[in-house]
Amino acid sequence: MPILKRFLVYSFIAVLLFWANEEIKVKVASYTKNILGVPSGGIVFVNQLASADFKNGSIEHPFSEIKEALEFIKKNSSFKIIHVSTGVYSEKVSLPENVILTGETASDGKLLTSIQSPEKGSDDVIVANNNVTLFRLLIKDGRYNVHIPENKDNVLISNCTITNASKYGIFNEKNSSNLPRLRIINTSVVENGKQGAYLKKSSVEIRNSFFNRNGEEGIDLHAGMTTVIDNVEVMENKEGGVETEIGDINLIIKNSKFIGNGSSGINLQTFEENSFIEIRNNIITNNLHFGIRCALHAPIKSPYFTKMVKISDDNVFDQNGKEDIDPTCKAR
Repeated sequence: MPILKRFLVYSFIAVLLFWANEEIKVKVASYTKNILGVPSGGIVFVNQLASADFKNGSIEHPFSEIKEALEFIKKNSSFKIIHVSTGVYSEKVSLPENVILTGETASDGKLLTSIQSPEKGSDDVIVANNNVTLFRLLIKDGRYNVHIPENKDNVLISNCTITNASKYGIFNEKNSSNLPRLRIINTSVVENGKQGAYLKKSSVEIRNSFFNRNGEEGIDLHAGMTTVIDNVEVMENKEGGVETEIGDINLIIKNSKFIGNGSSGINLQTFEENSFIEIRNNIITNNLHFGIRCALHAPIKSPYFTKMVKISDDNVFDQNGKEDIDPTCKAR
């Protein structure tokens, strides 16, 4: 073979080997990502700064949007936790059953993960299903920031801030049976357009939380509920602090503060069925009308309030605009 021809053949072979070697490198890199960087431990990761070239939900290669994590979970039911890194995520999030959605906090406790409505005030931010947990999230700018549809059970909202909804910070729809459970723990529900929490028939536990400066009531409860409010601050809401219908309810309000609300600190309204309400060891001050009001909003048979409402002597009242306890509460 002539020398020039031999040189050209060897050169061509060298080029082929180079290309093959580069292709092998790419395949090896892709294999490494898929085998060594797969999601594990039931956790899917989201980071808005994720690289666009490869995303699989692992900690090394997170998704960049929550909706991508939700699509992954639909296909991989063993994954139950979505960890969302620091950032602002403009998404509407509809969570399937049995999912924990968690964000990040700074060393001082400041929430670093924010989820907001893509169109301010026009849509729900998070829609929760059965057995859903929301943890360490700033949730804002929706119509309802957290929406719990009818008959959804066992929802936990913990260590969150829920703010600036055009309507309700938390909206729990009416449930037809078995009193599905909602727990609100260590959470701030503040500066929403209407009620901080608008809660219909359910079993609700609210502890160590804040319901301040909302456009109407801080907490609005309805008939058919079992509710515990413990160590909660309800301040400077434009209407009442807590309002409830007295209709087939069991309500305990204890160790809490109702201060500076634009109507009464606690507003109890007649409805139609038997109930039990206990109000003890609270600070109820500087509310515009009554500390505790008993409102006749439906026909009743006497005695009514004295039969169903127990107001203990360890409550502290001061400087409420009308009276500390509405005389109707004591009427027989």
